[in-house]
Amino acid sequence: MRPIASGSPVTSSNQARLTFATQSAMFTPNLLRKADAEGTPCPVTVSTYTVLCPMSCRNPRVLVVDDQPDNVMFLMLALEMEGLEVVAAGGGRECLELVHRQAPQLLVLDVMMPDLDGRQVLARLRSDPELPHFPVMMLTADRSPLESYSPRPDRLLHKPVALDELTAAVRELLHAAGRPS
Repeated sequence: MRPIASGSPVTSSNQARLTFATQSAMFTPNLLRKADAEGTPCPVTVSTYTVLCPMSCRNPRVLVVDDQPDNVMFLMLALEMEGLEVVAAGGGRECLELVHRQAPQLLVLDVMMPDLDGRQVLARLRSDPELPHFPVMMLTADRSPLESYSPRPDRLLHKPVALDELTAAVRELLHAAGRPS
């Protein structure tokens, strides 16, 4: 699996001191905490994280799904810097559970994952009549064109993803969905 950005792995169960260099910016994450089923922050113990954002209740919620922790951290940091509330899942099955509980306004979904790949997750989401439609951006190291996907994501980005490309795509998708960042 190709990383989005380079960085050190998380070494603590409740705090990460990672630094990612992307173009001219350096990012160091905030304290990360797990959100329980009711959305109440609690200490991190498993792979579902949310970045605590002071105005998160008013900001669009983005669900990030990737089985690679470095990729999740990069995406969380980049989207937090845009002022978005970020919830993350470490795989496809976890994503399907969180979509129902967290009601994201945007899904950023890796294609290649071991439990359910991104294509399978997208097909299940699009066929669920109980879910409202929300934009899905998929990330992949595979060079397959968007036309080869069924159902098609709203946006397909190829790894490695540049920070400005990622944030521009997120802003565009949220704006089109009526939730400007």
